[in-house]
Amino acid sequence: LAIALSVLAAPKTEAQQPGGYANGYYPTQQAIYMTTPGSIGGEAPAGFAMSAPSGVQLASCSSCDAMGCDSPGCGLGGGAFGGGCSACGGACGGACGMGGLGSAIGGVGECLAGGYDGYNSQCFGQANGPYGSGANCLPRWFDASAEWLFWQRDISESQAFASTNIAGLTALDANQLDLSHVSGFRVTGAYLIGPSTGLEATYFGGFNWATGIQATGNGNLYSVFSNFGTDPFNGYAESDAANLQQVSLSSELDNGELNLRRRWVSANCLVHSSVLVGVRYLRLRDDLQYRTVTATDSMTYGVKTDNDLVGAQIGGDMYIGITPRFKIGGDIKAGVYGSNSSQRTWMNGTQSPWLNESANKSDTSFVGEAGLSAIFRISSQWTLRAGYQVLFVDNVALGVDNFNTQSPFGNVTRDVFLNNSGDVFYHGSSLGFEWTW
Repeated sequence: LAIALSVLAAPKTEAQQPGGYANGYYPTQQAIYMTTPGSIGGEAPAGFAMSAPSGVQLASCSSCDAMGCDSPGCGLGGGAFGGGCSACGGACGGACGMGGLGSAIGGVGECLAGGYDGYNSQCFGQANGPYGSGANCLPRWFDASAEWLFWQRDISESQAFASTNIAGLTALDANQLDLSHVSGFRVTGAYLIGPSTGLEATYFGGFNWATGIQATGNGNLYSVFSNFGTDPFNGYAESDAANLQQVSLSSELDNGELNLRRRWVSANCLVHSSVLVGVRYLRLRDDLQYRTVTATDSMTYGVKTDNDLVGAQIGGDMYIGITPRFKIGGDIKAGVYGSNSSQRTWMNGTQSPWLNESANKSDTSFVGEAGLSAIFRISSQWTLRAGYQVLFVDNVALGVDNFNTQSPFGNVTRDVFLNNSGDVFYHGSSLGFEWTW
């Protein structure tokens, strides 16, 4: 009798579970597992329901060794197969006969046997990260995020501007321009409007690419405006037989979005995914300048293009939970947009009158965006993220594509045009954080 009373009086604490699940298998089963005082109890994610697997003994083992429980009928619940548990099948396995899968995918390095019925690949009660391993079953969420972007723009356009000697080798070409990596930023705010459903507002921009090339000579540089010194022969006073010719290009990119996103978690809590629909506004601007300096004269010729795109998009993301702290995944978005493109061409020369031309056109464009990311949760509120993104835009007006090679000198009438068939490709890395209230 004394022994029985001492056993009954031994302090134990039940693993903590959310309301409605406090006594284990909802609604009638006893506690899934017990833990000793001071150990870490498991916390089941909200809304998690399961039935007791057959053949499982709902009690912790009194002792264990490398092969699991010493007590008869317990099976391989703890020890070598429980993986870091405070008792046989305890904080990890949950009940004798169930090994639980630990905090890595498939329980590698933690627990080897199957996890809870309906909750495989997870292990309650592990002190891994800001939550127990059960946190992997919570939908991925943040209230705000901010990222530093380091992107470059690829240039595929080719346009010869100058040659060395009359009808000679090309001295300046647009494909020599290099819009290499520059810094920008992206910020996102999210507002929960329903279960696993939120509104997201995103802006990215701040990019200002700028590049330039030049050629120097001794009165032997000839311009595209004279067909490289052949029409008229020896060219124009302001652009040909030049000592210096320069080409510069600057470009800006701004983007705003409002999306409705719905999130899901797979049955085994490994895959976190979402779909979204929304609207997007994107603005792309180019400023191209061509400058020539001869022995007596000079000229500056400029082309500015502006593109405004507005339309609807769809997309989504998918992340794999490596541990409760660490996930890897990717996202994709695409849409068709109404676009309005315009160009303005101007020239200021020492002999020629001021030139001012413009044109605009409305059309449809496509925008596609994709990326790969890794996120690491460092606390219950802060998550680090890093990734690589690509952005493709077609049917836009670019500075090089709208460079009119017809001579702007004299009283000639030029054909004013707008070319909005250009494609542009951006790509680069990102680094930032997510914050949860």
